[in-house]
Amino acid sequence: MKKGPMSTPAEGKSDARQWYRRARRLMQAGKYREALEACSLAIDADREYAAAYFCRGACQYMLGRYRSAAADMDAATLFGYRDAQLWSRYETSRKEDDKT
Repeated sequence: MKKGPMSTPAEGKSDARQWYRRARRLMQAGKYREALEACSLAIDADREYAAAYFCRGACQYMLGRYRSAAADMDAATLFGYRDAQLWSRYETSRKEDDKT
């Protein structure tokens, strides 16, 4: 198997978790673009992996891609990730505060 952020492990939910763990490590290191790619690979392996959508949304947000971040957070919420619901509420209230 090739090494690097774009190498693809065998398909399946365990592989999704593997990509998610890699994404979290990259994100903690501040490598948001690479983490975003790893999150996308986790989602490709498991389309309902709520935590991966949340992680990808956080990466999108850190890269200034706010609409994409919101879409990923909505997906994370749809699949039951509670932190995404809290983030969405915070972000909505923050935007309303900015208007005043």
